Amino acid sequence: KQKGQKRPKNKQKSSWKLIKFSHYLYKKEVLYMKKENIKPIVYEIQYGKIIVKLDEIMKKLDVSNYELNSKANIKFQTIQNLRINKSSRIDFEVLAKLCYSLDCKVEDILEYIPNNDTK
Repeated sequence: KQKGQKRPKNKQKSSWKLIKFSHYLYKKEVLYMKKENIKPIVYEIQYGKIIVKLDEIMKKLDVSNYELNSKANIKFQTIQNLRINKSSRIDFEVLAKLCYSLDCKVEDILEYIPNNDTK
């Protein structure tokens, strides 16, 4: 390959580079995968959803964002996202801090609402 020439689009990356960077193996394989090998998702299963009831608990206990931040050492933005159910995930450490600071159980904070579809 001469300087300034582009590699042909259909040519795969050499395997020694994939082995050399084994911790990036997955990313490299996905990056150089041909489009015809990608399989579409046929259907999506609705499992239900998890509701965070932190706002209700904080109102019931009359605790502000500032007080919870001071007690639990959780970022304001994290508290706010949990209060308005904007978070898509929650760290176990954050959940443990909330339970300890608010003196409650996990099931007091989180609620599972199953899908209405029949199985």
